[in-house]
Amino acid sequence: MKYVLSPTQIDKILKTFWDQHFDGAIVGKINLSGEKWSGVIKDGDEGPMLLIGRPVGREDMMWYSNGQYFKGKWDLFGMTPYDFNKSLGRYVNKNYGLDVGDII
Repeated sequence: MKYVLSPTQIDKILKTFWDQHFDGAIVGKINLSGEKWSGVIKDGDEGPMLLIGRPVGREDMMWYSNGQYFKGKWDLFGMTPYDFNKSLGRYVNKNYGLDVGDII
């Protein structure tokens, strides 16, 4: 039997997960490979890391999530990457005030 959850239900399930993974994160800018990016940044073991963002001055671009940080985490919830990223976008919008569109 396949269950279909609403976006609100998905977000409720993932709230604790997002809260833990975004703990201490801030909106800011970071230099990545010589290019300035803006988005949500968190201090990690190896210094600051971009959790979700896009290049500065390229507001027409899609958003990028940190592939190494979030890789395969959707499997923990039996979700598709698409649904996982949609919930990520809603979380960032609600908690950080960023108008996140499509995420790759």
